[in-house]
Amino acid sequence: MGKLTAGSGRNVVPDCARLEVEVRGNTADANRYMQEYAFRVVKAAAEMHDCGCEIRLMGAADCTRNSPELCRRVEQIAAQAGLSCQALEGGASGSEDYSYFSERVQAQGGQSCYFSNLVRCAGPFHNSRFDFDEVGLVNGVKLFTCAVCDLLR
Repeated sequence: MGKLTAGSGRNVVPDCARLEVEVRGNTADANRYMQEYAFRVVKAAAEMHDCGCEIRLMGAADCTRNSPELCRRVEQIAAQAGLSCQALEGGASGSEDYSYFSERVQAQGGQSCYFSNLVRCAGPFHNSRFDFDEVGLVNGVKLFTCAVCDLLR
């Protein structure tokens, strides 16, 4: 995913450009490979045109794995509450907030589960058409509340 800002007109060679890129993969190895590849391409393109480049890593997220037992439990809780959810098999591939919390919880012997609250959506995540049915917010609160009550029993 990315954004390129360069130049002041369509027929002018820009004196500088800014490229913002983020890579996301289903595994930590895939993330690392894509990041190294992207850095290599940017450096090679700059060198090829006798230009300099500066690369700054602004953020990253490891891919985490869901705890299978907790996933099954959350899906059962959702079904009992009449809600539609899907525990994402591999966990979150790039959700920074979830991946950092999940990693910490699992490192201490806990379980984590990343799930998708299934509602109508006009476009996929990180897309200009992304817009979801806001009933999903209510359903998400219901599912979290039911899960907390179940887990506290």
